[in-house]
Amino acid sequence: MGISSSAETATLAMDSTGRLWVCYDSSSKVKVRYSDASSSYSSWSAEITVGSGVKTDDIGAITAFGSDKIGVLWSNQYTTLFGFRYHIDSDDPSNWSADEQPSSQTAANVGGGIADDHMNMAVASDGTIYAA
Repeated sequence: MGISSSAETATLAMDSTGRLWVCYDSSSKVKVRYSDASSSYSSWSAEITVGSGVKTDDIGAITAFGSDKIGVLWSNQYTTLFGFRYHIDSDDPSNWSADEQPSSQTAANVGGGIADDHMNMAVASDGTIYAA
């Protein structure tokens, strides 16, 4: 697949079309690739950058949510915030939403802010993403 040797973590999620996605960090970027069932998940797309300008210690995670979306959450210790972008399963794989910077409106400018390189996501039955 060709994930960078500098990647600290990688996570997988399958979208509603059966497309398998991987999210990983690579130096100062958060990237995704995908593979389809038609290739028996043996060939992977080129990298798609969903986040950039992060520290080498930052990470990202991917999850499927709602009935037709895949989302990526990542830490950015330079901005002291998290980033989040989503992709609608039926859209072109390179089409992603703008960065939402979750919880930025409540982030206190104290110490390292709210971004840290530890995270977990869970998705409720109504499609709500809970992240810690």
